[in-house]
This record gives sequence, structure tokens and C-alpha cells, in this order.
Amino acid sequence: MTDGINTLRYSDFFLAMYFDGGKSCLHRNHSHVLVYMYSGEMVIDEREKTTRLHKGDCAFIRKDFSVQMTKQAWNGEQFKAIFLMFTSKFLRGFYNRLDRDAIPKDAKRDEISLYKLPSNRPDIVSLFESMTPYFDSNIQPTEELLQLKMIEGIYVLLNTSKNLYASIFDFTDPWKIDILEFLESNYMNDISMQDSLVTYLKSVDGVREVKQSQQVANTLTDFNSLIGYISAGVILILLGVAVFLISNTVTVGIAVRREEIGIMKLIGATDYLVRAPFVVEGMVIGMIGAAIPLILLYFMYQKIIVYIAEKFNFIGAMINFVSVHTVFKTLVPVAIILGAGIGFLGSRMTIRKHLKV
Repeated sequence: MTDGINTLRYSDFFLAMYFDGGKSCLHRNHSHVLVYMYSGEMVIDEREKTTRLHKGDCAFIRKDFSVQMTKQAWNGEQFKAIFLMFTSKFLRGFYNRLDRDAIPKDAKRDEISLYKLPSNRPDIVSLFESMTPYFDSNIQPTEELLQLKMIEGIYVLLNTSKNLYASIFDFTDPWKIDILEFLESNYMNDISMQDSLVTYLKSVDGVREVKQSQQVANTLTDFNSLIGYISAGVILILLGVAVFLISNTVTVGIAVRREEIGIMKLIGATDYLVRAPFVVEGMVIGMIGAAIPLILLYFMYQKIIVYIAEKFNFIGAMINFVSVHTVFKTLVPVAIILGAGIGFLGSRMTIRKHLKV
């Protein structure tokens, strides 16, 4: 029990956990995991997808994938769950006993790392409800019983989808994992995960030695952080400059139209009617200021990528550049909204300071 978290672990297969508060952590397991929720809530974030598990829900998490897990009490009930962990040794033994004719020949390994099983299936309920006594630390399951429960858990998965054959037994041909594809999907975006990568590679059949440099990894991690801070500083400076320029433009407009503003007030124009054109002008200037670099970037982006690939071959081999259409699908609305927001802010600040109506 740690920090109010009650954890009961039996052998390498079985983990029971219950507590009243909440806990969030980055989860990376080198074994496949089958989790069942008795109560509470577990939020799993993986690859920009969020899955919520509640009472009666069951999910399969593939090994060697990073997922952010938040375990917490929910709806007045404590967090309470059981995790079955399928080690490679156990799976190899199970696979060797399988009837090869019963294995689907067209099973394909799914790319997803999290598979939520249908709720209220009798075999799932039967499996996990029989384990509720083991939340009591005084009751110890025997090794033989654990083995039976693990086998039952495997059949729960295999009866769910034929493609789970390929995901569970990914150490066998033709489902053997593509290492390059796996590395690009899970490790290439975060160099700080080098230790996990080395551990994984050492476990791969046929790998005798893995050479690594912790110093280089730390240097690159620090360099990435430095680039992030510098980029944030440059963005803030540019935002300040944009607000300043829009503010000056609106100030000039107010000065030029001072007599016109006076006439509008004399004929009964409201404060809103007098100020609105300047706010709209600021927002239009902001959006135009965002649109111009977007147009230039659209035509230059592909040329820049080609130039980098030709001049720096090692960069082209290491990095897969995103297509211009994918980039602009997100960049255009963000830039236009940001430009309009900066224009609104700059014009409002100027109106308050220079336009007294």
C-alpha cells in the first residue's frame, strides 16, 4: 500500500488495485495486459485518442506501447480494477499447445494499441467476478489457479476477434513485428525513451548487443528543450510586435478620422457604432497579416523539403515530412483565428487609450 493506493500483486500475472483518490502516470508494459473495471474510472490517452473505462468495462492493452493512464474514483465509488499480464514466456507456452489448424490464417495484427472489449459478455463477467476475493490480501490464489485464469483470459481475447491472434502472438511468423515500423510509431518522437527502446531491442530474438550513448541522448533532449524555449520566446516577441503594429495603424486611423468621429457623435451615433469600425479594421488587418505568410508558406514548403532532402541526405532518411495539405488543414484555421484575435486585442487597447467618446 503506497499513498493510499492498495496494490496486490500475485506472481508475474495478476495485479489487483483499489484506492479512493486519483493517480495519473505514463504506462509502458512489456507484457500484454487485460484490465477489468469493478468500479471507478480509468482514462487512457494514446495517440490523440481518449478511452474511458467504467464499471464492467474490459480492455486489452498491447505490450510496448506508451499510454497515459489516469485511475480515479468515480460516481461516488473507489477505483477498483484487476490487471492480467500475459508474459512472453506464458504466451509461448500457450501457443505451443495450440492446435495449429484452429488458428485463423487470415488474421492480421491491428495497428491500435488499445482494444476495448464488448461489455457484459458472460465469459468476461464470469472470469473477473470469480477473482473478487483476491482484493483481500489474506486470500492468496495458488499458482495453478492463476494459470487457469490466465488461460481463460487468453480465450476471452481470442473469442473476441481473430485479429487478436496476430496481436497476442506477435513473436511468431507471419505476425512477427516489423521493428522499423514499430520504432517509428513509438520511439522516434521522444528521444528520452532511449532506455525503454534499449530494453525492448535486447528482448528481440536475434539481437546480441545494443550500443547506446546516454550522453548523446541527454544532449539531444536538452537541445530539444532549448529549441522549445527559444521558439516560445520568439513567438511571444512576434505577437507583441503584431499587436504594436496593429495598434499604431488603428491610432493613425483614429487621428485621421477625428473630425468624422465628432460629426457622428453630434448626429447621435452610439459609442458602439463609433468604435466598431476600428475593431473590425484591426481584425481584418490581423487576418490579412496571417493570410500573407500562409500563401507564401504554401508555395515554399514543398521546395524547402526538397532542398533539405537533397542537401542533407541524413535528415531526409531520419525524418518523414508531413505533406503540405496535412499541415494546412490545421494551420489555416489556427492562423486566421489567431490573426483575428491579435487584431481585436490591438484595436481594443488602442480604442481605450486614444478614442474618448
